[in-house]
Amino acid sequence: MPGEAETEVSVPVGSDADIIIARQQGRALAEKAGFSGSDLTLVATAISEVARQEKIGFFSRFALMRKSIEAGVSPSALVSWDGLHHTADGYNCIGRALARSVSNIVR
Repeated sequence: MPGEAETEVSVPVGSDADIIIARQQGRALAEKAGFSGSDLTLVATAISEVARQEKIGFFSRFALMRKSIEAGVSPSALVSWDGLHHTADGYNCIGRALARSVSNIVR
């Protein structure tokens, strides 16, 4: 079992995108404590799971799609015929929103 970490890191979660920072910091701290390989992935996954249980998401895809539709984008341009899956444009919209969120927190 890896040794105890000599450092403690606190990452305040003031916005959804802060989870990315928390995952990075947790992984770095685990690596410093001697964890490696798949154990580092488990640490990052555990941080995400706590965020999920606390209902902290990266961002709401539903809210993003709703705002796009309210702005005049056709629902069929974002969601496929089955009403459950995104179209290529829908995934593009989500990808760009996630990239903006990540960019905003690393500045």
